[in-house]
Amino acid sequence: MKEQGADCAGLLLHQLDVPSVIVGAKRSEQLADNLASINVRLFEEELARLDQVSALPAEYTDWMLERHGRECKGGAIVVQRFRDRH
Repeated sequence: MKEQGADCAGLLLHQLDVPSVIVGAKRSEQLADNLASINVRLFEEELARLDQVSALPAEYTDWMLERHGRECKGGAIVVQRFRDRH
C-alpha cells in the first residue's frame, strides 16, 4: 500500500507560510515516502484548488467586519492592529 506522506509533505513544502516540515516514520518505507516529498511538484491550478477546498471559515473579526461594514469609527483600526500582531 502506498503511503501518502510524500503527497502531504509535498503540499506543505509548497506553502509559503510553512517554514519547515517535520515528518515521522516507524518503518523505512514510510521514511522513504516522506523523503520523496521533495520531488512533489504542484501546478498553480492544483494549489489554488487545494486552497479552495481546504479553506477555513472566516474567524470572528473577519465575518463581523464584513457583516457590519468596515466603516466603524476606530473599530477597524483596533482590529487591524490586533491582526498585525497575530
